[in-house]
Amino acid sequence: MSSVRLRELTALDVPIVNAWRQDREITDNLVGAFRYCNLEADEEWFGRYMRARDCNVRLGIVLTEEERLIGVTYLLGIDWIHRTAELGTLIGDKTLWGKGYGSMAERMSLEHAFMDLNLNRVFARIISSNVRAMKAAEKSGFIKEGIQRQQVFKNGRYEDLVMMGITRAEFLSLHGPGLKDD
Repeated sequence: MSSVRLRELTALDVPIVNAWRQDREITDNLVGAFRYCNLEADEEWFGRYMRARDCNVRLGIVLTEEERLIGVTYLLGIDWIHRTAELGTLIGDKTLWGKGYGSMAERMSLEHAFMDLNLNRVFARIISSNVRAMKAAEKSGFIKEGIQRQQVFKNGRYEDLVMMGITRAEFLSLHGPGLKDD
């Protein structure tokens, strides 16, 4: 299997991310509601990110052999006092779903969170129908912490939101200070 690396998103990535956001099959797996979003809105979103880099990390997932952006992973709302952040990961290239790239990028993001940013806890919010994301999170060491019943409105119905979390100690006990291949 090919490998991936992480790098910070750039303005050149915005059109690719915008195309992913226009694809309902992709956005149906996310917590947020589908919204039509033009390129200018996403360029503004990227500008807001650049001004808020002190509490958000937005990384591109790049297929190493091709140097091609295939997804994104985010550490959002970093709380520097409590040492926490929310993790979100998306593989936007649907031909690569189910190949392990999301899990690989998620573990790399967690290593960055715990080993570089000195965070103590990372959490994820996953809609209950996104079984693939929950399995990837569990593979990375996340533990289900609770359910917010009927929290998210998707495609005309309400879905539960599964809250998952992992601490630095849990991550290190599973993966050690450096990533290991599965």
